[in-house]
Amino acid sequence: MEEKGVFARLFGFGKRKPTFSVNTEIRIRTVGDIPPMIEAKRLIGNGDANAAIVFIFNTAKKDYARFFGVRIDQNEPNRQFLIKSFTSFGIRIPEEGNLDNTVIQESVNNPPAINDKQINQFSALRKLTTFYIELYEGARFSSGFKGDPELIVERISDVYNYMDIPKLYFSEEYQ
Repeated sequence: MEEKGVFARLFGFGKRKPTFSVNTEIRIRTVGDIPPMIEAKRLIGNGDANAAIVFIFNTAKKDYARFFGVRIDQNEPNRQFLIKSFTSFGIRIPEEGNLDNTVIQESVNNPPAINDKQINQFSALRKLTTFYIELYEGARFSSGFKGDPELIVERISDVYNYMDIPKLYFSEEYQ
């Protein structure tokens, strides 16, 4: 063992420097992490899948409008909002679409010639419309409708996959 001088003992010369380890926390933000999905899963867990469908559709519609800068008329029925939104892409849905879901689905099957920025908006709108037709109408207007929990989560995830989730819900962490 090496003998250290007075200054080395007093001022720590020759001491080993402590090593530090750095732990990095990575939080993955997914569709399942957003507050509306957590609330919908809670409702599903409590046995109220239909309430989850109605809640998550209304929230996804508002999120769609907020993310893409679309104005919502509070007095306008959901179906009219969807039809009007497709009109903004140049897709004309025949008047029968007010009553017939098949007319809507056939009209929006193929995206119009739009730029890459708008394709996400169009795709999110098309997925929101599918959710509305397959789940929302039954949950909202039918007394015997039973929503499948897995299908609910899958279909609404399809809508949110076309929006930037961190920007939409966790923007304070990404500024």
